Amino acid sequence: PLYKCPKFCSLNNARRGEEATRLCICTRCLCSDQHQPEDCSLKLLRCKVEGCHIKDMHPLLHGHSDDQIPTFIYTNAIRLSSNKIVNFPVVPGHVISSDGSRIFIIVMIDTGCEASLATNQIFTQGKFSCTREYEVVLKFATHASQVEGQAKSFSLGFLPLGGKKAIRLENITAVSSLDLPAQSLDVKTLKSQHSHLRDVPLSSYAMMKPQILLGMSHIGLFKPISLIIGSKPEDPVAMFTRLGWVVLGDWRNTSSPSLVGSP
Repeated sequence: PLYKCPKFCSLNNARRGEEATRLCICTRCLCSDQHQPEDCSLKLLRCKVEGCHIKDMHPLLHGHSDDQIPTFIYTNAIRLSSNKIVNFPVVPGHVISSDGSRIFIIVMIDTGCEASLATNQIFTQGKFSCTREYEVVLKFATHASQVEGQAKSFSLGFLPLGGKKAIRLENITAVSSLDLPAQSLDVKTLKSQHSHLRDVPLSSYAMMKPQILLGMSHIGLFKPISLIIGSKPEDPVAMFTRLGWVVLGDWRNTSSPSLVGSP
C-alpha cells in the first residue's frame, strides 16, 4: 500500500496529495487505483487530524485541501497509439456556440463512462461559460490515466444532423484532450451490403475524431426508441435514439465488430 512506502511518507502533505493524484490512488485508503473514494470499503475512515472530519481523505493527506481531492471518471473508451481502425457508436451534428454559430462534430456514446466529456477545443471555440473548475482524473479501459488539473464544467446545445431542435447538454466536463480513434462511415457501402438499412437516413463522414463523449449522465438521450434488425444474427442493427440513428454491428463485413452512427 502507498501509505507504507517510506519515500511517500517522507513527503510533505501537499506532495503526498500530488503523488496520490498522479498515481490515481484512492485518497481514502491510499491502497488501490481500482476504485474511487466514495466506493472505498473503508467507509468509516475519516481524516481526524486536528479534528478534521473529511471522509474521503487519508490522514497522511491532511492539509491537502478537500477542494484538491480529484474527481475520478472511469470510461470504457479506448485510446490508441496506432492507426488501427476501431469504430464506436457515434452521432454527427452541430454544437451551437454561445453566439449562435455552429461547429460540426461527431459525438461518441459510451455507456461505460460515468460522466460526459468534451475537449477544451469545443469549450474555447464555442465561447462557453465555465460553471465550475475542478481536478479530474480520467481512467480509460486500457488502464491509461489522464490527470486534468483544471477541468471545466459547462453546458451546450447539440443539434443532430437532420434535427429541428437543439438538445441541451448540461454538466459537460471540458478536458485538454479525449484522444479518441478517428471515425468514418461510408453510407453507400453500408447500404449496398445491408439492404435492411437502405431506408435509414444516415450521413457519411471520414476520419473525424469525436470531440464529445456522452456517458451515463446522459443515458436518456441514447436509450433505444426503435430498432431495425436484419435477418441474420450477425447483421448490423440500426437503433433510433433522441440523438438520431446509431448503427451497431459488423457493417464492414470484417471479422472484428464495429459500431458507427448518424441521425
